[in-house]
Parts: sequence; C-alpha cells; structure tokens
Amino acid sequence: MTLNRQDARFAKTLRALTLALVGVAMAPAACARTASVQGRPIAPEQVARIVAGGTTEAELRDWLGDPADVVMTDRGKVLTWQHRASAGAALSLPFLGIGGGGASGQLLIVTLDREGRVARHTFIGGP
Repeated sequence: MTLNRQDARFAKTLRALTLALVGVAMAPAACARTASVQGRPIAPEQVARIVAGGTTEAELRDWLGDPADVVMTDRGKVLTWQHRASAGAALSLPFLGIGGGGASGQLLIVTLDREGRVARHTFIGGP
C-alpha cells in the first residue's frame, strides 16, 4: 500500500501524538522517588577530635561506630568509614524534562600505627 503525501503527514503526526501521550501517561511513575543511604553521617566535629599520635582505635569506634572496612598493611591498620546518600527518580525521561536526582557522600580514612594510635587521617565530604 502506498501512502499519498497527506496520508504520510497524518501518520507522522499520529506517531508524534502517540509518543507524547505515552510520555504524559508515564509522568506520574517518573515522579516517584527512590532513596538509598549507606552508613551513618560523619560529623565534622567528630573528625576534628582525631589527633595524630593520640587518638586510639577504641576511641574512633566509640565515636563513629564500626568501620565499613578494615585493611591490614605493612605500615599498620587502615579503617574506613563512609556515608552515602542518593535520591533519584524511579524512572527518568530526560527528553520530556522528567527525572534526575542527586547524591552526596562522606569518606573518612584513618591509618593506625603499630601501637593502635592514629598515624594520619583523611576526610572527604561535607556535613
């Protein structure tokens, strides 16, 4: 079957309209939000209390809870605490301007010396 110019234009318009209606019908689902949180937030005040050569592993665990990861190295033990939070749309339709999200995180890495005291630490992230 061959379409004339007017029929072809109508079919093209119908396809575009169908896509637009599908997008509008899916919009409520696209607005549903999902969230993910891992670990506890790390307060900058807690990080400020850490003193190289003074703070012990027991104090760190008391202030921050159990670390997310513990690794033994030839220089000592490395403890890692992390907090991640993200929020986003369950369904993102960027071509319709729907969706998006955001993420934030904190990472504290503490290296202990052989006596179990803080040798150095690094904190990345915000409140």
